[in-house]
Amino acid sequence: MFFIGSAGSRCERRGPVPNQPCPGCGRRGMELIETYFGLSAFFLPLARLDRRYYLVCPGCAGVWEISRADGKLLQQHPEAVLPADHLAAAGGFNPRESRFCPNCGAEVSFGDRFCRRCGHPL
Repeated sequence: MFFIGSAGSRCERRGPVPNQPCPGCGRRGMELIETYFGLSAFFLPLARLDRRYYLVCPGCAGVWEISRADGKLLQQHPEAVLPADHLAAAGGFNPRESRFCPNCGAEVSFGDRFCRRCGHPL
């Protein structure tokens, strides 16, 4: 008997948040990103653990962590605007050295010209 399953970190784009201003540069319009550790068996998702939500600014490539409740709110109501004190600079992310692919949402380095996951030009 054998078992087909997988586990690993996942990163998914959850859509634009058009009215949210970036605390770094002031530009309106950010992208909501969800990261989690996923478990699956026989290609069926079983669990999403350690969910985290981030807002990414396309202008300055700033990454801001938000609470799980705020992330779910923005998924349901993307026109909502969070107060600036709800956004925290993401630990472990340097906005000058990391950003996300606009096509698949994978994290890419600042100097990359193409996404390493899907090959989309950056």
